Amino acid sequence: MGKRLSKKEKKKMRYIQQQLPQPTESNTKKINFKKLALFIAIPILIIAVIFLTKSEKIQYTPIKTDLPSVGNQDATVTIKSFSEFQCPYCADFYTKTYPEIKEKYVDAGKVKFVFYELPSEQHAFSFKASEAARCAYDQGKYEEYAMLLYSRQKQWGRIGPSLFDDYAKEIGLDVAEFNKCLQSGAMKEIILKEMQESKQYQITGTPTFFINDRRIVGSRPFEDFEKVILEKLQLTNTTK
Repeated sequence: MGKRLSKKEKKKMRYIQQQLPQPTESNTKKINFKKLALFIAIPILIIAVIFLTKSEKIQYTPIKTDLPSVGNQDATVTIKSFSEFQCPYCADFYTKTYPEIKEKYVDAGKVKFVFYELPSEQHAFSFKASEAARCAYDQGKYEEYAMLLYSRQKQWGRIGPSLFDDYAKEIGLDVAEFNKCLQSGAMKEIILKEMQESKQYQITGTPTFFINDRRIVGSRPFEDFEKVILEKLQLTNTTK
């Protein structure tokens, strides 16, 4: 049991209690009013923040929603490329093999080359790079921008998307419009839809290519592509 207080100690305790400020009716009302005001203010503040966030969001409407492509649109041979901007094997293909295919067959009107983007969650800036390329496509310069991304993959892959505006300026894009497009996030839905459509091709890795119906996987030398291209050109010529 605890020790009982003496009369003297009890008297001292009552004295201390008397010295403490006692809550008055007016003080109680003030405290309750503050609680009520706070209760009302918090939801209003939340609504205001949501409204301001929505009103400040950059608005942009995509101009082009189809797949980027180069070459003769009526060519009998089509190469579909499934690639990712931060994939090193994709960069290897586009910096070494693609220029030869482009010069010899695409620019000659014999082959149509179609670009599919498959950004990967394994690479931090992959999706944003696809958005940037799409924004460049809206200004008619997808290929030029894509080639810059592949050729300088190590640079922006280390520093990040802060360089994307510089690349846009380098190839003569309207940087303000490009930045508006990129910051709006308007291209995300298009890219996600493209990724969904790509599932029918059962892509297991990038880069993957289809030369008409022939699948080629990986960064292969120009000769491997040329062999299949010539086979398909010969086949389509004999069946005309």
